[in-house]
Amino acid sequence: MVTDAVLRTTFTQKFGDLPSRSPGHVDFSIVFGRRTLEEQANLYARGRTVPGDIVTWAAPGESRHNDEPSTAFDFAPWPEMYDASTWQFGLICGVLWKCAINRGIEIEFLSEKGDYGHVQIRQS
Repeated sequence: MVTDAVLRTTFTQKFGDLPSRSPGHVDFSIVFGRRTLEEQANLYARGRTVPGDIVTWAAPGESRHNDEPSTAFDFAPWPEMYDASTWQFGLICGVLWKCAINRGIEIEFLSEKGDYGHVQIRQS
């Protein structure tokens, strides 16, 4: 099973020379890697069948977080609270994109869907 600890290790191996602080001195944290189908179902229910805001557009099995190993992760500015309107997301996305391109990894962001802190490896 791929855990968040495994994801952090894989991320560190691929992006180990990522500066500890991104341009503009914005730190970030990986807040979610792989999700089980049960975890995905619980998140998908929010704002639909249980109280709260909608936090994902992907039903269980449709999220790249459900891949084994995960081909997606979520990040957030740190220590800032998660706020989709924050300008820090743009800086962090730029750093992640540049690091990925320099390593021949194609990634995509889902900001057009309002999922500002989601990164996934592009499928061919």
